[in-house]
Amino acid sequence: MNRLMTVDPGISGSAYAVWNNKWQLVEAQNLYPSSEADSWEDACVSLSEKVAQLTIRHEVTVGAIEYPAYFASVSGEMVAKKGDLLKLTFLVGMLYCQFVECTLVPVREWLGQLPKEVVEGRIRRILGAEACKDFKSHTWYAVGIGLYLKGDFK
Repeated sequence: MNRLMTVDPGISGSAYAVWNNKWQLVEAQNLYPSSEADSWEDACVSLSEKVAQLTIRHEVTVGAIEYPAYFASVSGEMVAKKGDLLKLTFLVGMLYCQFVECTLVPVREWLGQLPKEVVEGRIRRILGAEACKDFKSHTWYAVGIGLYLKGDFK
């Protein structure tokens, strides 16, 4: 495997994790659109450009992005009514194009209905608390996607 970048997409905040060919975590951080982004479209362009720069810096050609999904719930209904799922899908399409090869990872496959605390606990157990000390919100999910693809997220 070449270097892999796993991405948890979000228009107001995304995260990425870079993995080397031995499945060791190289870097994981949150990404935010530039402060000049005046619309959701501008935010998507900004995030896509940042991912493109990261692929060059880390010599990444392979990507894995969480595939957006609709969840039937009160909050899921609100997301659908506001059009946020369509906007997120637009972002995922833009991010997808930044890689030579890319996989979409369905959220129901890798995460299911696990609460954030369980996700964080599993990742700490697998990587160690020291490796996770700087992780913020979305970073946990970008790392979790990578561990899922590696076969360690159980």
